[in-house]
Amino acid sequence: MKRIDKVLMLTLILLSTTVWSTPTPPENLKLVGKANLTIWFWDIYDAELYSSSGQYQSNSGPVFNSPLLIKISYNREISRDDLIEETASQWERFNIDDDKKLRWLKSLGDIWPDVDDGDKIMFHIDNQGHCHFFYNEKFIGSVNNKEFSFHFANIWLKENGPYPKMTKRLTGKKSN
Repeated sequence: MKRIDKVLMLTLILLSTTVWSTPTPPENLKLVGKANLTIWFWDIYDAELYSSSGQYQSNSGPVFNSPLLIKISYNREISRDDLIEETASQWERFNIDDDKKLRWLKSLGDIWPDVDDGDKIMFHIDNQGHCHFFYNEKFIGSVNNKEFSFHFANIWLKENGPYPKMTKRLTGKKSN
């Protein structure tokens, strides 16, 4: 009887730890900057960057001064496959091992949904450098890899990116 009680108690502890450890979007971060991505006449999304200090300091990698949060508010319908394809395209700028990139893209495919006009995807890089994704404020998955977090965030934050004005606004280096 005592063995059953111990197993039951251990099961309850493990279940309660799992429920309590589900990431939630942080509430105490301060806005660093915000920007809009428009390509030709298509309004794609609005982006906001948050940090604990309200400032952004670029790093050479593989981690940021975390925590960081980027919120993307979509202004049009975009399929999950198109989001993943664009991520792969953006990562071509970085020196990422092909096998690693394919694993990360598969992880994103397992996590991300299609988005509609008005949907939001947030990603939060926590103090350990892990990346947690939220869709319309609900947790949808994590990638617990500091290098992934660094390269994913750099799609928006790297100064030599394809949309330098957007990056400057987002990182607080240029006002809107």
